Amino acid sequence: MKGGEIIFEKVFNKAEKKPSNLSTPERWFVDLLGGISTNGISVTPELALNLSTVFKCVLIRAGTISKMPLQTFMKCENGGKKRVNDEASYLLETRPNRLTTPSQLKKMMSLDVDLWGNSYVLITKKRKSLKRLEPWLVKVKLMSDGSLNYDYSNPITKRIETYTDDEIMHFKEISTDGILGKSKIQIARETISNNKASNKLLSKYYENGTLAKGFLTHPAALGKESKDNIKKAWKDANTGIEKAYEIPVLDAGLEYKDISMSFEDAQFLSLNKFSVEEIARFFNVPPYMVGIMDGAKFNNVQSQAMDFVTTTIQPLITDWEEEISYKYYYTTEKQKGYYCKFNMAVAMRADDLSRADFYTKMLDSGIYSLNKCLSLEEEESIGDIGDRHYRSLNYVDLEIMNEYQLNKSKRIYEKGGVKNE
Repeated sequence: MKGGEIIFEKVFNKAEKKPSNLSTPERWFVDLLGGISTNGISVTPELALNLSTVFKCVLIRAGTISKMPLQTFMKCENGGKKRVNDEASYLLETRPNRLTTPSQLKKMMSLDVDLWGNSYVLITKKRKSLKRLEPWLVKVKLMSDGSLNYDYSNPITKRIETYTDDEIMHFKEISTDGILGKSKIQIARETISNNKASNKLLSKYYENGTLAKGFLTHPAALGKESKDNIKKAWKDANTGIEKAYEIPVLDAGLEYKDISMSFEDAQFLSLNKFSVEEIARFFNVPPYMVGIMDGAKFNNVQSQAMDFVTTTIQPLITDWEEEISYKYYYTTEKQKGYYCKFNMAVAMRADDLSRADFYTKMLDSGIYSLNKCLSLEEEESIGDIGDRHYRSLNYVDLEIMNEYQLNKSKRIYEKGGVKNE
């Protein structure tokens, strides 16, 4: 056994004795993904998922991306494009690998980017499959020639597999070094930890159960034992939800001094709500999508939904399209003009009335055919006749507009009619 193999063997033997996962992470895993915030709470992706707001935001983003088909196109010489349905499009549109659907792969990629800042997809030899690599098992190394190597700790073979940057499609969040992305958990760490801390305080508040906070006074000096007995008796008599509104009875000269604030004054609810809004803001998700309906109406909700797709999702998938188009296709395919594009029409689909108005305008303008509209609605075509494009006869070229109008007026006059057009 070679020296390098001995080292790897020791590493993996150690890993077998103490497996590193989300439940029992090793130190390197905590350092990589989490960290201790200023209030002493460790924020990791697992902890973040326990927060319903983070989970909701991550799920919304992943769900929106996963439902948009990733299609392959080829640029035409006339400046147009046409769909490609061949071996190149199969993995992206039909089946990335035996175990994963395209929707599932896109969802995992989105989760990885949001929670870990980076998503890695391996293009296997001869492009037989696409395999998602767990981001916490990948180490990225910058080589002397400027290229990147990816060391993947395969949990099945227990070996380090090294891939070049031509073999790995690397999708990342915002990056300060151009190599690794920063996760939203890392960026929002303090906000999330503050939310967790406020929930702990909230839990303690209800655990104590009394709505008034203050202290007891006695005219005489009391010893430690007497103070402890009074404190215990007070706690037993007034603590707990069922005793929250009972009237305390004092004797032996005891006097209660109230120093508490109301919940409204302390703005605990506002604090918790602020944290939800902050987290939604970090993920660039509209507040109504995470349950904050303040001022939400049908019209502005629709507007926010469309804005979410164009300002949150579109920039993200544009990065993905560029990375896939550059690394996935063979050189010969790229020379032919192959590239990929997400079909955003699925995510932009509005209500029936809005879609009908949109299709009418596109048909009247001659941009869409009837079959195109039917395909967007996932309906059957009406045959070749549905591929024709139509345009209103009221439109005329500006250069012949005057001549056209004069000829039209002349024909009407010759027929004996007088009509203002």
